[in-house]
Amino acid sequence: DLGLSVKWAACNLGGNYPEDCCNYYAWGEMETKKSYSEENSLCYNKNIFELRKDGIIDENNNLTAKYDVATQKLGSAYRMPTSAEQQELIDNCTWIWGDYKESLGYYVVGKNGNCIFLSADGYRYGTDLYYIFEGLYWSSTLNADTDFLAYCLYFSSRYSNVAYNKVYVGKCVRPVCEPGFFCLEF
Repeated sequence: DLGLSVKWAACNLGGNYPEDCCNYYAWGEMETKKSYSEENSLCYNKNIFELRKDGIIDENNNLTAKYDVATQKLGSAYRMPTSAEQQELIDNCTWIWGDYKESLGYYVVGKNGNCIFLSADGYRYGTDLYYIFEGLYWSSTLNADTDFLAYCLYFSSRYSNVAYNKVYVGKCVRPVCEPGFFCLEF
């Protein structure tokens, strides 16, 4: 509980500890892959109207529960954050670059003094891992201006922001839950 509109999980999806490297997921997909590409992407060749018609996104351009990997893996109390919730994390917390048990990343400290660690694990494209000293975490929000881009939390040792990237690349997911729920430290 960082004192924000949602509670942030202590670990990335697929990890057991804050410093664990995460599982990488393409946006809207439930399983990890050996290779991340346009050709094997669920969402890449669909426009916003097809994504809505197929039940992948809702009227706010966020993934529905059926296509939210955090909800599907952890249950209905959990979900992927929206891009607005990622921006809230940036705007309302103090970000301190450092290492935690030999993993580089940010200590993100809420105004209430509570803290999470976001590791810099890069992203996957094809079979390769890129930008291993940067963090890229999916949001559930599609960029409505360009069908094949979704928003993500992006950070390096110099800054953090909400950017967007192609839906077919593999990125980390840090689940959130609503304030009324107890976010387990899985």
